[in-house]
Amino acid sequence: MLAASAAAVIQVAGAGFASADDYVPIQPALTPPALPADDQVFLNPPRDVVEAKQPGEIIAAREVHPAFQSIIQPDVDAWQLSYRSTNSRDEPIAAVTTVMKPRGSSPSNLLSVQIPEDAVAAHCAPSYTSQLLALPPNYAGTMGPNFMLPMALYAVTKGWAVSIPDHEGLLSAFAAGPLAGRITLDGIRATENFKPMGLPGRDTKVGLWGDSGGSIPTVHAAELRATYAPDVNVVGAVSGSTAADLRDLVDYQNNGPAAGTVFAGIIGLTREYPELQAYIDQHMNPLGQGLRSVHSNVCQGWSVSTFPNLNIKGLFDVPDVTREPLPSKYLDMVKMGNATPDRPMYIFQSMGDWIMPAYATDRLVDTYCQNDGRITYNRITVGEAYSQAFLSVPGTYQWLQERFDGVPVANGCTRQDVAAIAKDDSPEMTEWVSIVGPELTAAAAKP
Repeated sequence: MLAASAAAVIQVAGAGFASADDYVPIQPALTPPALPADDQVFLNPPRDVVEAKQPGEIIAAREVHPAFQSIIQPDVDAWQLSYRSTNSRDEPIAAVTTVMKPRGSSPSNLLSVQIPEDAVAAHCAPSYTSQLLALPPNYAGTMGPNFMLPMALYAVTKGWAVSIPDHEGLLSAFAAGPLAGRITLDGIRATENFKPMGLPGRDTKVGLWGDSGGSIPTVHAAELRATYAPDVNVVGAVSGSTAADLRDLVDYQNNGPAAGTVFAGIIGLTREYPELQAYIDQHMNPLGQGLRSVHSNVCQGWSVSTFPNLNIKGLFDVPDVTREPLPSKYLDMVKMGNATPDRPMYIFQSMGDWIMPAYATDRLVDTYCQNDGRITYNRITVGEAYSQAFLSVPGTYQWLQERFDGVPVANGCTRQDVAAIAKDDSPEMTEWVSIVGPELTAAAAKP
C-alpha cells in the first residue's frame, strides 16, 4: 500500500486527457481541519490553473481523517481531491470530493454518495464536516447531514470505494441541480483518475446514492450522464425523498416545518444564476434580505429549527415568486425530468414525508416511465423522511450490489406500495444495524 505523505508524489491522469507526465503531490492531513474560509489554497485554486485542466482532472490531493460526528474514526484510506468541473454556463470551476476505500485494497466498484448539505454556508460542505475535529455537528447544525456519513462508511465495509462530492460547489449553490450533477460526475472521474484508490479507471462500475437534498445531485447526475459524462460507467442510481421540483417544494413547505431549508434552496439557486440573483435582489423585501444574511452563515439544522413555518412567498413583493416568468424559467431548468436516465434507477418515497411532497416524486416517475426509463419505485406507506433514509440502506445497497454484479434489470417500470422499506429481522437490516449501531452508541457516549 502506498503511504501518503507530504513527500509522496503520485502520477494521475485526468478524464482521459492528461499527459503521462502530469503529477500532483499528496499533501498531509490537517488536524483539526481548516475552516473553508482559511482553506482557499486547496479549495479555490487560481483560475488559470483550473482552466488548464479537463473535466475530472486532478488539481491537488491531500490525506484526510474522516470521522463520524467529528470524533469516531473509521479504519479507511481517505483523501480529498481538488479537480476541474464545469458550471451550468459551461465555465471551468474547481470542485472537491472526499474519497475513501477499505485500507490497502484495490476496489472494482465505486459508490458516489451525495450527502444532503441543504445549506448555503461554506462550512456545511461534507469535505469539512466529515473530518476529525471539525466543528461539532450539534454546534454547526450539521447533525442531520452528518448522520448520512455512516451510509458511506457502510459501503466501504462492502469493499466498495466511495466518493463524497461537495456537490454544491464553491459558492454553496444549494438546489442548482445541473451544476450538482456535473460536479458529481466529475468527482467520479477524479476518483477513478487517482491512482492510490486502486480503481480500474473507466472500467470502474459506478453507483449513485442520495437522499433528500442528496437526491438533487444524484438524479441530475443520472440524467446528465449520457450527454455530459458518457465515459462514466454508471450501473445504477438510488434516490430517496426526492426533491423533484423546487416549485412544488415551495408550495408544500410554505408556512411548513422545513420552510427555512427550502428558503435556503432559493438562495442557493441564485448563486448559480446571476440573472435570477438580480431578480431576487430586486423583489425580496427587507425581511427576506435579513433572513438571507442569516441563512448564509448557518447549516441545515439551524435553518430548520430556527425558521419553521416561514412564509416563504411573503418575503417577496410579488404574489407568488415561483410563478413569475423569470424565476419560472430557472425553476423549469433545474427541475428533474428534463431528461430520462439511461441507466436503472431505484426510487423510494415515503407517503408520510414531511419534507418532500410525495406527489412530485409520483409525477417524476411517471415522466421517466413514459420515456423508456428503467425504474424500480417503492412507495412506503409507513414512515417519514429521516426514518426511511436509515431504513433504506440495506435494501438499496442490496439493489446496488446486484447492479455491480451485473444482474440485469428488466425494461420498463416496476412500482409497488409497501408498508415499510425493510423488515427489522431481514439479514441486510441485521448487518446494517450491527455496523452502525455501535457507532451511534459510541457517539452518544462521548462529549
